[in-house]
Amino acid sequence: MLWFLLAFATAFFSASEVAVAKRTLGDLPPLYIVAYPCAYSLPLFALGLVFVDIPPIAPGFWSLLAVLVPINALGMLLTYAAVRMSPLSLTMPFQAFTPIFAVVTGFFFLDEVPSWLGVAGIVTIVFGSWVLTAGGPRRENDLLAPLKAIVADPGSRLMLGAAIVFAFAVVMGKDLLLHSSPLFAGMSFFIIHNTAILVALFLTGTIRPARLLERPAAGLLIGCVLFVHIVCHNLALSLTYAAYMVAVKRLNGLISVLYGGVMFKESNMRRRLVGAGLMALGAAIVALVG
Repeated sequence: MLWFLLAFATAFFSASEVAVAKRTLGDLPPLYIVAYPCAYSLPLFALGLVFVDIPPIAPGFWSLLAVLVPINALGMLLTYAAVRMSPLSLTMPFQAFTPIFAVVTGFFFLDEVPSWLGVAGIVTIVFGSWVLTAGGPRRENDLLAPLKAIVADPGSRLMLGAAIVFAFAVVMGKDLLLHSSPLFAGMSFFIIHNTAILVALFLTGTIRPARLLERPAAGLLIGCVLFVHIVCHNLALSLTYAAYMVAVKRLNGLISVLYGGVMFKESNMRRRLVGAGLMALGAAIVALVG
């Protein structure tokens, strides 16, 4: 079960990355919150590539990478924008919808087909999302409460959009490592990905490079967490189906609920914890039984 341990580590570092960003950079515009991890993790990925053996690279690797860069960048932007404007414990669990969408993208890109138990896990995730977003004395019995909550809360909508984007990114990311190797694909991708984002932000004048030096401790911490997150992600992804790996990774929703209560003193934690726990249970069913 090495893949499960790596996927769970990915969930932990993924949630930690967002929590640290919210704590240390939450007062900055979303694009600055994206730029900080890109800038401070870039040297780590470049250094890591030096120690990675260069594998045989299959045709199509670079074109696939070129398509994946803007897709992943969009997912990052949506994620950080969501947690900046809405509670962490409410927004992050919506990333648990990624394995649902990844079942579809995995089928078309990688010919992966879930079992009926996998579908049961997906239903559990959806029910968990209902518990997470429903509630309040005036709408406890409202079956449309989750839909109304998503419509009312912009952070939830953005995070749901991020879940869809990452469903494409995780499947294409696995295809990328199948064209090379897990570590080479991860290091190469994020060197190009981070450089492209930073250059675009600098050239358009959207952010000023000097501002990225204002909080070096926060940048270094987020950069290190992102680096470990990506290493665990790619290693886990190389060992199992994309939908199963990302299902376990979406335990980051449950971990984020804990971060939200401990670090940010967010309210309604009991209901959100139950909802996130159900979503995590569904993710576990998809990963372990499906």
